[in-house]
Amino acid sequence: MIRHEMSTSGPALAPLRERRFRWFFLSRLVNLTGTTMAPVALAFAVLAVSNSASALGIVMGAYPHTVAVMAAAVLAGMGIEVFGLGWNLAMQENVPDDMLARAYSYDMLGSFVAIPVGQLAFGPLASAFGIQEVLLVGGVVYVVGALSVLLSRSVRTLPRVSTTSSPAS
Repeated sequence: MIRHEMSTSGPALAPLRERRFRWFFLSRLVNLTGTTMAPVALAFAVLAVSNSASALGIVMGAYPHTVAVMAAAVLAGMGIEVFGLGWNLAMQENVPDDMLARAYSYDMLGSFVAIPVGQLAFGPLASAFGIQEVLLVGGVVYVVGALSVLLSRSVRTLPRVSTTSSPAS
């Protein structure tokens, strides 16, 4: 029998053994899948309205929901930044130093894997069910997925780690 510590994948998979990290990883994956679908959805909306990919500037200025989409994009950007601050703080405080680089690697792997998955899924779904329907369902799935992470008690009650060392002068 091979022990995990002795195999080549054992140390690399160590962050996935931490329950808190798995929940954080899942929330990051859901977040980035939804974020990735937004530009694709916008491109399909432009094509649906104008039937021309070169009309993006005109459509952005004339489409009646442009202001609402821009406001939502600003709010989403602010939310991502707030999430990013909490995420990085939680990662650095709760993941052991010797596993932090690997944990961030898994975070980025999940993030970048989610991008093409979201982009590839939207086109066929929009063709089959319609752009507005897919946008609505995608938005609901995104919100439910992001909020479902809060079902984990360990995520809701994640304590701040107090440090006893003084900051460098």
